[in-house]
Amino acid sequence: MKIVNIVYSGNLECEINFERFQELGASIFSYNPKSYHGAYFQLSKGKVTLYRSGKYIIVGLKSLDDIESAFKEFFSIISKNYKIKNAQLPQIQNIVATYDFETTVDLQKIFTSSNLENMEYEPEQFSGLIFRDTDCSVLLFRSGKSVFTKAKKIDQLLKTKKKIEDLINRIE
Repeated sequence: MKIVNIVYSGNLECEINFERFQELGASIFSYNPKSYHGAYFQLSKGKVTLYRSGKYIIVGLKSLDDIESAFKEFFSIISKNYKIKNAQLPQIQNIVATYDFETTVDLQKIFTSSNLENMEYEPEQFSGLIFRDTDCSVLLFRSGKSVFTKAKKIDQLLKTKKKIEDLINRIE
């Protein structure tokens, strides 16, 4: 399984004035209120969207090990202009991963032989089967390739992957 994006968010618990960051330069900071109300910070790994309320979202990480260093880098930039006292540590909101089951999958057979409440398959609308698990959702394609999303922990991805493997093995 390959993690392709981790999204996490938090709150600096203070109002932010974006004008204080203009001196960082366009390679690190960008803010255009005509196109969006948030400001962007480019990190060595990942990108931050910061709002005037102090809430932020960090995207673009590909490893859980990168979360702490990305937050420290962001916090270092912010704390040059603000005394942050009660910042919330970031919480993972979404892990997106891909996986190849390395087999051709009969999506119609999976759909008709399984619990229909947690699956959608309308090939006229979308070529993949949508599987919704408790903590994770999966787009499964005939090629065996899949996209996992909405997980907040790696074990949720692995648990859902096992359920999909069981579905595939059951119909073969």
